[in-house]
Amino acid sequence: IAIGRGKLAMGKRRRHKRKRVGVDGLHSGKKKQKGPRNEFAGSLDDLKEGIPRIKSMCTSKDFFERFIAKRIPVVIETHPDSKEWKIKNWKGNEGIEYMRQRGGQCKIKVEQISEEGEFGKGNPKKEMKFQEFLDTLMSKKKSKSFKYYLTTQAEEEDSPVIPPPASGLKGDFPIKPELLCALVPHRVNLWMGASANGSSSGLHHDFHDNLYVLIRGRKRFTLFSPSDATKMYTYGNPSHIHWNGLIDYSPGAELRSDGAHPAEVAKVMLKVTNEKLEALQDSKAPQSEIDKAENEIEKYMEKCLDFEMMDESIEDPEANMSSQKSNHPMSFSKVSIPSLRRFVSKNPSLQDVSKYPKMKEARSWTVTLNEGQMLYLPAGWFHEVTSFGSDKTTACVDEKLEASSSTSSVHMALNYWMYPPSSKNFETPYEDSYWEHVMKSREEH
Repeated sequence: IAIGRGKLAMGKRRRHKRKRVGVDGLHSGKKKQKGPRNEFAGSLDDLKEGIPRIKSMCTSKDFFERFIAKRIPVVIETHPDSKEWKIKNWKGNEGIEYMRQRGGQCKIKVEQISEEGEFGKGNPKKEMKFQEFLDTLMSKKKSKSFKYYLTTQAEEEDSPVIPPPASGLKGDFPIKPELLCALVPHRVNLWMGASANGSSSGLHHDFHDNLYVLIRGRKRFTLFSPSDATKMYTYGNPSHIHWNGLIDYSPGAELRSDGAHPAEVAKVMLKVTNEKLEALQDSKAPQSEIDKAENEIEKYMEKCLDFEMMDESIEDPEANMSSQKSNHPMSFSKVSIPSLRRFVSKNPSLQDVSKYPKMKEARSWTVTLNEGQMLYLPAGWFHEVTSFGSDKTTACVDEKLEASSSTSSVHMALNYWMYPPSSKNFETPYEDSYWEHVMKSREEH
């Protein structure tokens, strides 16, 4: 579009006159403060009696105002009962066969569970077909059935919202749950494993709001709020904890509170606005609308030029999830599971105070999730998840008993990662339409 090219050229000609500025008015010459800025503004006073529970579904607006805007977790003690939800098809041994028929040919990558019963530490994944994983999961031998864990599959930012094997089960669940209809989906994941004594995710946080739908088994969540992020001994070094809990590890220019890169926002919105202007011109729209679109184009061009002039790089916290000194993701805690258990027990004589002194000051919550329940967890909340099968038996000697324990030790969940809101307003949870355009682009590809 001629007007776009003209303004971009004009901006480049006057580049030498422009001052170097950072994101959201943060000048690059600003003196850096010690430690991360922690601006978390969650309503922790609402959690004095523990993590709240609601027994029935509420409206999406009510849910947003009571929990999403307040940035606090909540247990929903039921699954949605609308026609969009058909995950009952996945339950029991018949459900495993149903999933095999629907998505068995999907290629997946699974994590190998350590001898300590942990996963998620950045270890290499093993590739196999979904049906092969299901066969392993249902094996009569515990050494096989307890070996692998199906976790998130797509790690690239532009990958499909619903990657395999969940993509093979489309139609059994909505791409956007009604309860979180105000938010834009980042990814839908299927989680599956088998455990008699409990397998642990390790203590970590996510970069998105999470709706965790437990279909089979039992989960125990140990939670810490983003206000205690600096006490969690993460492998990465946080630079900023936003008001909504999003934890930023960017070494230079910062992410927005909804997780968007300001430079990428400017590029995408410039393209979108150029297309809008072209459509307005073709339809011979009123000059006032054309002028408005031209002003928006100039605004985004100015931002693009600002970022071109910045020396700092804007990095995706998930595209570079491993720290420089180890393979562990930046968002994971160095605190071992045994040490975490001792801290949560509140017994001073058992706590590793000498090794993790800050951990003693952190406030924790523990919540158990059973089949048929859901947990909403805002971005930035640290959580360690221990997964159990439906059968609480931990030892089997007879082969028949072992086979029974194997099938009943399966645990399964579906989760939604949603881009965290940048405002407390239900009607306008984000400051622009950037994430909507990103999602549309991902679905087209």
